[in-house]
Amino acid sequence: MSQQHKSFNITGVCVPDEHYMLPVLDRLPCAIDLIENKRHFVLHAPRQSGKSTFLQFLTGKINAYGKYYCVSSSLSTLENIVDINMAMDIIFDEITLGLECSAVPVLNGLANQNNELLKVFPSSRIRRLLMKLSNQLDKDVVLLFDEIDSLAGPALSTFLTQLREGYLHRSNSSSSRFPRSIALIGLRDISEYRDKIYPEEQSLGLAIPFDIITESFSLPNFSLDDIAYLYSQHTVATGQNFEKNAIDRAWYWSEGQPWLANALAYEAVENQLKNNFSIPVTESEIDTAAHAIMLSNREHIRSIRHRLQEYRVIRTMEAVIIGSQTVPDGITQDDFRYSEDLGLLKNVKITLEDDTQVNAMKIIDGLKPSNPIYKNIIFKMLTDILQSNIPIAFIRPWTDGHVLDMNGLLRSFQTFWRLHSGMLTSGDISTKSIELAIRHGMEHYERTHAKPADLDLAESIKSSMVFFFNEALSHLVILSFLQRLLNGGVDNIEREVALGSGRLDICVYYKKISYPIELKINGVSSFDSSLKQLLRYMDHLKASEGWLVIFDNDANVPWEGKIRDSTVDFLGKTIHVFFCWFFSVAQWANEPMIRRAQET
Repeated sequence: MSQQHKSFNITGVCVPDEHYMLPVLDRLPCAIDLIENKRHFVLHAPRQSGKSTFLQFLTGKINAYGKYYCVSSSLSTLENIVDINMAMDIIFDEITLGLECSAVPVLNGLANQNNELLKVFPSSRIRRLLMKLSNQLDKDVVLLFDEIDSLAGPALSTFLTQLREGYLHRSNSSSSRFPRSIALIGLRDISEYRDKIYPEEQSLGLAIPFDIITESFSLPNFSLDDIAYLYSQHTVATGQNFEKNAIDRAWYWSEGQPWLANALAYEAVENQLKNNFSIPVTESEIDTAAHAIMLSNREHIRSIRHRLQEYRVIRTMEAVIIGSQTVPDGITQDDFRYSEDLGLLKNVKITLEDDTQVNAMKIIDGLKPSNPIYKNIIFKMLTDILQSNIPIAFIRPWTDGHVLDMNGLLRSFQTFWRLHSGMLTSGDISTKSIELAIRHGMEHYERTHAKPADLDLAESIKSSMVFFFNEALSHLVILSFLQRLLNGGVDNIEREVALGSGRLDICVYYKKISYPIELKINGVSSFDSSLKQLLRYMDHLKASEGWLVIFDNDANVPWEGKIRDSTVDFLGKTIHVFFCWFFSVAQWANEPMIRRAQET
């Protein structure tokens, strides 16, 4: 690849004559209108979705237009700064740096002309700087602040209050000019900054510094057409074509996430095809690229893995995996919003049976992983520990080279569950979430008590959450079991999950045959509903045979009924039903099979 067209830009928005370019303002066409109308606004979107590149492009666009001046500044260095005076000094310095780095000479000349304002009170320092800067220029100025999320508490309140006061008292007189428009760019919507300043009950009667924000927008992901346009520029530059199936597959894996859309093309062109532009990029190269990205150590992927070490994030992910129909105890709506803001989850519409009407459906709001690549990374993080604890005795060929023995595989899982579920659910092999919960509780205890946490605290944390974790654990165990036993031997294992769905759908693909599996918790009370849900999934996959695995914790079920399976004909389809009951530790220890194993 030539130096001029060396690689895809990882933000999805590129500089002309250096990289491939997607029209930036097409993703947020209202930005110029807001500036024309003297509006302050917020732009929020997950990391690596092109916010910072949008800011840079918009700055250059406004300055090139010539009607206004534009200065952009990053507030990333303010993270963890709680001292108001220090925070205002840093913001002052970042604005100055934005002037120094501007491509407009007149802005460069103002960079260090206002340092005397560093001596004024921090509560008015930024407002005075912006008023003076506006008065020094012959045209209106537009300010763009990136990484607004770095500010919190009193520092954020002081900064926004100064923007509010300057906005409310601005005029064309020389004494009170103020920037024409200010944009705040970050991860979260402006309404969520309020909680970072003070609790809602403390805000009553106070001047809220958010009411000057007239609009709040999220930068959208790429559409399928956007990805096709982006890739077409590579074709024009090099002659290398992306087949339509390859473009569709890039959309499937990324769902328009800008960094992923670019990274898939980069991986396919440079690493899979070694820059041989005579070979078209096919669906196969994109699939290989997706798996390489999931296993890679790139900064973006490392960041996702790091976020999955956070207690609140992993709890929300487990709730999504088990399809919780209500928000589990200990998780707040803000925890879900936080994972959405990070770009890990997205809102979806879920179709469910309407229990209030016969043969009626209802549509509810739910959450699911943002794209298949993130979903696979999440599942891998959650199941790695469990996979390593599956005995090698269960690993054997589960195919004759033509079809999978799914019934034999699930009966083998029942044996594994019968032998090990008591140990698993008692916490001897803890899930990542239990481990993190204990660590989280200990850290909180140490902060609040200033002395080491003890094991009693750890045990109380674990016991208070054990039911929820048992629910998630059953899903994670069977996923780990399937992945461990089928690793490398099947075409793919797809997992469809969503908060609110009440289930987890799995499809194992082998030799172009689909093997749909649905997992349910406490599903016996709605057996017909479970069958209908699986039937819709089978219809979607055009499969005539499906598997329903039901986990339940009814202690009254006799031992001979806890582990069993049956086959039913349901509306012309064959469905195999496998029951796997939870065991209490006492039940598990007294189970005849366990006692025989212990005796031998």
